[in-house]
Amino acid sequence: MSGSGEFTTWVVLAFAAIVAGLCWIVSSSPLVLIPAAIAGGYLGYRAERAGRRYLARRLAGRP
Repeated sequence: MSGSGEFTTWVVLAFAAIVAGLCWIVSSSPLVLIPAAIAGGYLGYRAERAGRRYLARRLAGRP
């Protein structure tokens, strides 16, 4: 299963926006929001890669 760079980009952006939005509720300081968005992007990337591996394993076991 080959990866799609465009899909990965959208997942990373979505996770970054979600985490930054949640942090915006608590604190509107850029010193908090920027690292939170970066951490959210990293979590999104890792989640997307884990999802692809899981899906590849599940589909490989089916005829």
